[in-house]
Amino acid sequence: MSISYVGVDLGSSKFHQVTINHRGTPTLNREFTTSEANLVKAFSDVRGEIHVHLEAGELAPWASEIIRPLVSRVVCSHPQTNAWIARDRDKCDRIDAYKLASLLRMNEFKEVHYPREQLRRDFKTLVQHYDELTQQQARLKTKVKARLGMQGVIVRGEELFSARGRQAVLEQVKSPVVRTAIKQL
Repeated sequence: MSISYVGVDLGSSKFHQVTINHRGTPTLNREFTTSEANLVKAFSDVRGEIHVHLEAGELAPWASEIIRPLVSRVVCSHPQTNAWIARDRDKCDRIDAYKLASLLRMNEFKEVHYPREQLRRDFKTLVQHYDELTQQQARLKTKVKARLGMQGVIVRGEELFSARGRQAVLEQVKSPVVRTAIKQL
């Protein structure tokens, strides 16, 4: 049985699929609108033992789970670790999909692991969400303190971020327009 090497350049609105044979010759080259039905359709007529290479990204775990039952192997890798893709000035989905298929055929990539269990993926998502929220909160606190500093109101510590402290600090801002802008932050 022959192996079909498939590169999928996955985007939020469309994905490009290139299939090559064991010699590296393209046998399929097509584009689909990104959807679960189209991912299934894209692999319905690929023949042989199917090996798939996706770029790591937000859609990769979702797409992997959809196509895994339809193929023999699914791998994901970061495009930044693939110099052939990352450093090439000629960027287009078709070319990147071809390169993904070729790198898979040559086994020249560093695989990224995505947990298959939904609970693990959910936990990872929640941890990333918490991390992003705390970073955003820290940036916002710094921004509020900077805006206050521009008004000559210097605040140290966390007093500003309690209901009572916030009111006392905002009363020190003379301009009602600036006070409103800071309140909105």
